[in-house]
Amino acid sequence: MSQSYLIILILICIGTFGIVQGSALETPVDHEAAQISVQNATLDPEVLMKGDTGNIIVQIKNTGNQSVAIRRAELSCDALTVLNDQTYDSVGTIGPGNSMKFAFTIKADHEEGTYYLKFYLDFMGSGSVRYYIPVTVENSELQVSVIDSPDTYTKDRKDQIHLTVGNPRKNSVDGVIVTPNGDEIRPTQSSVFIGRLEPNAQKNVTLEVTPEAETNLTVETSYKNGDNKHTVRLQIPVETGVRNVRAEPIVSDLEVIRSGEFYTLKGDITNNGLEFAHSIVLSAGTPASSIDPNPDYVVGNLEPDESASFKMSLTCPEETFPLTIRYKDIEGDLCSDTTTINLSHPEENPSRKQKIGGFDMNQILIGVGIGIILIGIIFILSRRTRISQSISDMRRR
Repeated sequence: MSQSYLIILILICIGTFGIVQGSALETPVDHEAAQISVQNATLDPEVLMKGDTGNIIVQIKNTGNQSVAIRRAELSCDALTVLNDQTYDSVGTIGPGNSMKFAFTIKADHEEGTYYLKFYLDFMGSGSVRYYIPVTVENSELQVSVIDSPDTYTKDRKDQIHLTVGNPRKNSVDGVIVTPNGDEIRPTQSSVFIGRLEPNAQKNVTLEVTPEAETNLTVETSYKNGDNKHTVRLQIPVETGVRNVRAEPIVSDLEVIRSGEFYTLKGDITNNGLEFAHSIVLSAGTPASSIDPNPDYVVGNLEPDESASFKMSLTCPEETFPLTIRYKDIEGDLCSDTTTINLSHPEENPSRKQKIGGFDMNQILIGVGIGIILIGIIFILSRRTRISQSISDMRRR
């Protein structure tokens, strides 16, 4: 009887040992999955636009102390296309403590939204690892706005246009370049480089353009979202005409003095515009001829609303001659205006009022008149006061 129990006990031990060994052979499946962890998944660019391609890099690590054999790795999504879905059909073994990276290229085929890509690892056993990666598709473009531009452009004159370029996207963009284009327009800069533009950030840009005729200016702003190039276009109408803010030197208070065949022309020149007038020069045109050693009278620079006096001596066989005002504007461009001077009838020219101590004669006469009236009023009031006082004294007596 005791031998029978011993035999039964031995058989039970052998069966138990076999079961334990069988379990040990199956545990690597769960053990492998437990050893492998997804460390991170990065997407470049972080946010896609429709039609963009992006690169996803998934990094895994073997956190255990045994090697793990990986059969294949794949990335899949019903909405987005994985362009290299068969790259990792055969992977290999990853040692303990080691890391491994998997690179995939995807294309945003659908509209805006958030999509989840499934990263899948299949081990040599029957175990596997699944990891979901969110990918956002957003079609917001850079915003280009005009901060300040001329209402009217002057033909063949350089003008400035101030723009702002803003990034409303959730991710940064790179290689931002602003380029002015247009028929009949000469830009000073072929392009302006901004570079990287962070989310919700903006940069100011100044363009200098010289229009040759009335036209449209097209501002192209190109940028890269990852490796994907995009372009935003802004059209600005360019209407040519006379600018009200330009420098405007004019002559006034002209006085013509004749002495035989010679004339002396006196007057003031005032910058009636809103910009500086530089290097102002007055010249008497044909048929007049200057008798000074220098035929031109140099005025110099005038600020807005600033005046200067001038005096020219000349001869002229005719009654009239053109007086030319040449100057340079704030951009250094040469400008000129011409006014006709009448020598035989000086009264037809802007009259020159006699000034004394900075006041003209009319102002002085008005002041004298007001003074006389005030003196008369004071005299009458004082006289009435004296008469009233005399009557009061007589009554007391």
